[in-house]
Amino acid sequence: MAPRSSAARSVHSKPARLSPVSSTSSAASASHLKFRLCSSATTIPSSRWALEKFASAAASAGADGVLVTDLTPEESEDYRRILAAHHLDTVFLGAPTSTDERLAKIAACSSGFLYLISRTGVTGAKDALPDDLPALIRRTRSVTQLPIAVGFGISLPGHVSVLGGLADAAVVGSALVSEIEKAKSVDGAATALAERVRSLKDAARHGPLSLAAR
Repeated sequence: MAPRSSAARSVHSKPARLSPVSSTSSAASASHLKFRLCSSATTIPSSRWALEKFASAAASAGADGVLVTDLTPEESEDYRRILAAHHLDTVFLGAPTSTDERLAKIAACSSGFLYLISRTGVTGAKDALPDDLPALIRRTRSVTQLPIAVGFGISLPGHVSVLGGLADAAVVGSALVSEIEKAKSVDGAATALAERVRSLKDAARHGPLSLAAR
């Protein structure tokens, strides 16, 4: 699911609860925004019927792909087949601990793009990118031609500038949530988010990098 423009968005929802997928995706589609939608989840429905229903709802709502963070390639055969039938991309995660063989398997099960985790541990804004990140991206490039999105700890314009010559997209989440938490009002949050995203996009324009706010 390569971004159509310099902005992309991931819509967070749990597949077992279909209404957030439908309402959020439909609202974004209705606004005629020029980005593609990827529904991110931590669990998937256990039955084929529930997965079929989720895939149908996501596709009808305007989603272009799905990222299930705790689904392994080995367990994904039915999931990938059902989502492909609904023209939905399947995005999987690569990590610093992934071997070259593992990265190849993850890439083979992915479509649209591959989400590369920049560091081990939990997500959240960080001051600096890991020293071994360029090597991880090079290893991933060697096993796939898919666009590579890098996330976890991406929060500053400097991060985006560094990634500009290495990756195809930056995934920014916690830094934007922090702006919302600090704001005193809805209008204040909107202004702070706009300024933060603008600074990240300006940094992205210096290199061949798309900015993804998840």
